Amino acid sequence: MSQGEAIALIPKNKGEKIRVGLGEFKDVHFADIRVVVDGEGGKVVFTQKGVSVPIRRLPAVIEALQTALDTARRQGLFEKAAA
Repeated sequence: MSQGEAIALIPKNKGEKIRVGLGEFKDVHFADIRVVVDGEGGKVVFTQKGVSVPIRRLPAVIEALQTALDTARRQGLFEKAAA
């Protein structure tokens, strides 16, 4: 499996980051959203936590995440998380 280049590294907590990238496995291209940690020498170490989404399903996942974001804002969860 080819992990490809990281598109984004988003802090998750003190020791983990969420890595968004594109990859390929058996000629199937996918978006990979994975939890990574810093290894020796600052090298990124992949954990088993995450999901690989076939590229053709990416618009549906983005739409669902946008709905989750809109719902969290309506419910005031953003204000609670910032506190």
